[in-house]
Formats: sequence, structure tokens, C-alpha cells
Amino acid sequence: MKLFSATKFRNERGSALVITLWVTLILCVIAIELAYTTRLELRTLDYGRRRLQSTELARSAAEASIAQISEAGRGRAYPLMRINDDKWQPPSGASPAEMPINKISGSGGFEIGAYSAEIIDESGKANVNSADEATLADLLKQLSFPAPAQLARSIIAYRAARPGSLILSIDELVNCPGVTEKTLYGEDTNNNGALDPNENDGDKSGPKDNSNGKLETGIAALITASPRQPVSLNLAPQPVIAAMLGVSPDQAKEFIQFRAENGGFASFEQLKTLTWITDETLQDIKARFSLASGRFTVRASATAADGGPRTEITASVSLEDGKPSAFLWREKQL
Repeated sequence: MKLFSATKFRNERGSALVITLWVTLILCVIAIELAYTTRLELRTLDYGRRRLQSTELARSAAEASIAQISEAGRGRAYPLMRINDDKWQPPSGASPAEMPINKISGSGGFEIGAYSAEIIDESGKANVNSADEATLADLLKQLSFPAPAQLARSIIAYRAARPGSLILSIDELVNCPGVTEKTLYGEDTNNNGALDPNENDGDKSGPKDNSNGKLETGIAALITASPRQPVSLNLAPQPVIAAMLGVSPDQAKEFIQFRAENGGFASFEQLKTLTWITDETLQDIKARFSLASGRFTVRASATAADGGPRTEITASVSLEDGKPSAFLWREKQL
């Protein structure tokens, strides 16, 4: 009888031990699952925090750039301005240069993140929304595009098919028959008119280029989109002057040289110095051109101090009565 009781007791203890081990194992699995879930949630929250931080930094940089446009419009016009150490300045030299990276710190001195920004003055470009077929064909011809008249006709037809016959962004033209990204931008994929390092390194990084130290551009170097504002005579390149004024390349070259020698035009009356500018031509110029800047593209990007996604913002800005206004705003996470 005692032997039976001892055996029964050992069996009960063994069963209890097995149950305890199973319960312990289940609790361990639950703990591991909770730890994994918690870690995943923390990583998700941290990613969200860095994403939000980069977005807010990029938005602040873009808004500060737009505010700067009204100041830039009062001084000498530059096709491209970049911020470096809180100072806006044009890129120096002709060699490829990285976009300056500016770090920003909080009140406690700890780093919050880094940002870069640039302002591209597009006031010297012909407006694709107001240019006629002949002007577009002339511009394309000067860029040595094959069948320029046919391509100009295609762009005009694409514009007419858009809502309100209005192309909001030059990027849209990649959807136009006959226009490719290469046709549109050439090597200048960010359309800032500057030879960036990735545009002069062959096949190492996009876009594919010939690494010859010279920026080969596309249609976007000479045309811009909405709003319909007059072209600035102080920024228009030689092909735009030739096409829009209907003059020879030699006359357009003389115009550019005269402008450079005089540091730009302060008044339309200065144009009378050019022998081929008649009173009638001058009145036509006054009606179709301006001396001030009015169309800009702002680009800003930012990341949090501890990495994570980069936010890039592109804004199209018009300047009217000294007040900048963004009419197109695009954000993307990389």
C-alpha cells in the first residue's frame, strides 16, 4: 500500500513538472513574440519619426527658399542659387560641384538633421504654354533635334489636349509623342542647368553621360511651363532670343554680348544701342518680354540626423508684385 502511494506521488510530481515545463515554454514563446512585436513597433515608430522629421525639414527649407525669391528678385539675377552656411550664392566655377549639405541643430546643440536647397530661375526660358509652333520649331532646330517642325507640332497638339490647354509641369512632356526623358533633359535630369557630379561620371550613376566635363541639355533647358509670364531679357539664352525675336544667330549673339558687357538691362531703352532694334521692334519687345525674374523652381531635400528616408520637394513658384507664390508643390520619399 505504501509502495503504491509513493509511486502515485512520483507520477503526480512528474506530471506537474511536465505541465510546469510546458507552461514555461509557452510563456517564453509569448515573451519572445511580445519582444519581437515590441521591437518591430519601436522600429516602425522610429522610422515614422525620422520620416516626419525629414519631411518637416524639407518643407521648412522649401518655404525658406520661396521666401528668399522675393529678395533675389531685387538684386542681380542668377540662373541658379544654392544655400551654403545660411548664405545664398551661385555655384562657383564650371567644374561639377555637390549640392552643399547644411546641418541644423536644436536648442540644446544636438543635431536634428541635414538639408540642401536650390533656387532655379527659369524666367529666361520660353513658355511652352504660350509659344507658337514656329518658335518651338526654331528652338528645337537650334538644339539640333531631328525633325524639329514635327516635334514642335506634336508638342502643340499635346498642349491642346490638356485640360485648359495648359501644361502644368515640364515633366509632363515625357508623355508627348516623340519626347523622351533624354530628349527633354539630356544629361541634366534635375533640370538645374548645373553640371552635377552624377552628370559627369559616365555609367557610375544615373543619368548615363559621356563624362566630358560639359553639360549636354535637352528641350527643358530652353522652355518652361505655367504660369504664362513674359520672358526675362536679362536671363534668356541665345537660342531663346533668336527664336522669340525672329533674328539671326549672329544678331542673337550680339544681343547676348551687349547684355554681358552692360551687366544686364536696367531699361528697355538700352536696346536702342543695337542697330537692328527699330522703334517698332522695341515696342514688340516691351509687349512680350520683361527685365525682371518671374518664374522659379525650388528644390529642397532633407534627412534626419540619424538617417532614414530622404524627403525631396519640388515647387514651381511665380513672383508677382514682389510676392512669391507656389502654384505646384510635389513631395516624395526616397
